[in-house]
Amino acid sequence: MFEKVQHLLVASNSITFTWINPSRCWSKCNIDAVSFKKDPSTSFVAILRDSTSGSIKGLSRHYHFLLEPKLAEAFAIIKALCWLKTLGMDCIIVDSDCLQVILALNNNDKDVFDFG
Repeated sequence: MFEKVQHLLVASNSITFTWINPSRCWSKCNIDAVSFKKDPSTSFVAILRDSTSGSIKGLSRHYHFLLEPKLAEAFAIIKALCWLKTLGMDCIIVDSDCLQVILALNNNDKDVFDFG
């Protein structure tokens, strides 16, 4: 269901992610979430792109509850997967900037809510 994080570059104690076009006939859904302590609220955006980097569709939502950042990212991925299912699309790579969530989702032996 999920592809592993693509092109993780490590240099000088910093991690940089680069966006790579998906292969032909595949699409990529870039997902990001943010939590606002002052508000308190949580928002996310999901952008679906094809192999030419062209945007196909987008989704954004704002919720009036606060989630811890890693849980906000996991929540955003769940919501985006539900949205993608309604579109009836196959061959989707899910892309997130939260490595701990991606690793948890890719690990079948670990509880996805245990980011320890």
